[in-house]
Amino acid sequence: MIELAKSNAQLASAVQAQAQKAEAFDQFAAADGSMSMTQAAKSLGIAPHTLIDWLQRNAWIYRPNGKRLAAYEIKIMDGLLVHCTYMAELRDGSRRLVSNVHVTARGLTVLAAHVAAGAIPTRQGLGR
Repeated sequence: MIELAKSNAQLASAVQAQAQKAEAFDQFAAADGSMSMTQAAKSLGIAPHTLIDWLQRNAWIYRPNGKRLAAYEIKIMDGLLVHCTYMAELRDGSRRLVSNVHVTARGLTVLAAHVAAGAIPTRQGLGR
């Protein structure tokens, strides 16, 4: 009976710790803002080219007619990716409107789950 009570107390403690982690994870997923794919890869502990390759293979992003990467509309609507647009100044002094794909906080949490599941190889998984 005493061992059962100890075991129950340990399980309750473990559940409490997991609940706190889940709450923090949910708060992170609901945060505003976004980051570049390179920044997202660094946050996940994977090489940027590994993340970009995975995103292309899994229909998150594509390269229309050899141009800059673009996000699939469904991933934008799901709140996983956004396009950040800014004005870039070219060498000749002219300006050009440029759009880059960024990963949202919600997208980062989904990608982190894929990394944790082993779907996206990490640097450690590559033997680096």
